Amino acid sequence: MKRSSAAFIFVAVVLVFSILGGYRSISRQRAGALAVFTQGTEGDGLGIAHDLQVRIDSAYNLSIVAKRYYDPSDALVTGLLDARGALIAAEEPDEKFAANRVLSEKTAALCDALAQKPLSEMDAKYRVRLWEEMKSADARISHDGFNRAADDFNQKLMSFPIRCIAKLTGVGRIALYA
Repeated sequence: MKRSSAAFIFVAVVLVFSILGGYRSISRQRAGALAVFTQGTEGDGLGIAHDLQVRIDSAYNLSIVAKRYYDPSDALVTGLLDARGALIAAEEPDEKFAANRVLSEKTAALCDALAQKPLSEMDAKYRVRLWEEMKSADARISHDGFNRAADDFNQKLMSFPIRCIAKLTGVGRIALYA
């Protein structure tokens, strides 16, 4: 084998293994940043996904209360349940953010409407408690570290040579919860 052929093969092997190693490293970092969405910054399972589940559950429970005073096909009830379903179906953080905003709007509308109804004492307390749970979950989300972790990853993705490896291997940015 010629010396130039051997050098070419050596360079090609080094390049391929560098790209593969870089891909594995970038993928691990991306997975770690994405895990903050579900596991939280402390890894305790109290990330945005947990708080969104609290909101999903509270919205469902509010719909149960509402069905005692409204027809199940009423636009207020179906609007809330549709918004809840959209949040469940959303996959990316930015899609979940948008769906959560709609859920907030539909929940507020239903809570305001229920406040005008002669609710039983228990249902009146339940309505307030569910609305407070939803607002509290939103407040926790607003202080969550996911966007910081995702932005840090996205910034790393812009540096050389990581940007080149990411483009070659298809590793993309992480959508922010915004």
